Amino acid sequence: MTQRNVHPAFQGDMAASYDARNAPMTPLRDALQFLTARLFLQDLPQEARILCVGAGTGLEILYLAGIAPGWTFTAVDPSGDMLAVCRSRLAEAGLTDRCQVFQGYIDEFGQETRYDAATSILASHFITDRGERQRYFSEIAARLEPGAVLVNADLSGDRTTPAFPELEHAWLAALRATGMDDEGVTSYRENLDTSVGLLAPADLAELIASAGFTPPVQFYQGGLIHGHFARRA
Repeated sequence: MTQRNVHPAFQGDMAASYDARNAPMTPLRDALQFLTARLFLQDLPQEARILCVGAGTGLEILYLAGIAPGWTFTAVDPSGDMLAVCRSRLAEAGLTDRCQVFQGYIDEFGQETRYDAATSILASHFITDRGERQRYFSEIAARLEPGAVLVNADLSGDRTTPAFPELEHAWLAALRATGMDDEGVTSYRENLDTSVGLLAPADLAELIASAGFTPPVQFYQGGLIHGHFARRA
């Protein structure tokens, strides 16, 4: 992958305050985590190995570890500052012995272990080059058992549809509810065009499938966040 600079939003004080700044969006996160957990509980063995790519501060690991005491996790993220928060929370929750933490990109992580499931939550949309994004999912697929489940959630939207402006309007209203001021909302709106690979949900699903997965199923939408699951082909 060519883009190796960690985004400023995931460094330093911004990393330390990341969850607090996004706390007003907790209902969306909780719904996604709930549905992901139900899917995993249905499909995974009691001692499943789960790969969390773009693990950030570890919130999804904390949630999943709390419902299945036999599962173990590997957190992969390029931001040392985000992983510092993750390590602290894992230690506080007594989960250090169930978690491996790797700072870096997924293509830098070894392939010695094959995982039973993987998550990529609000990570791949920062890869704006389509070919690089496909390789990202291919690298995840290469580390999964055949039939293993991938849960992916990204910002997604079809700008060609008449409904998109209204959906975007509702999403920006939600961001204002997080405390973002008008200048911040304007900047965010501009970044959707420049810093985010905002694919239509169908295009995102096609890209994931082309990377070695079964055709993804969209199982969640909260504003612009679309969640898909697929299986390693």
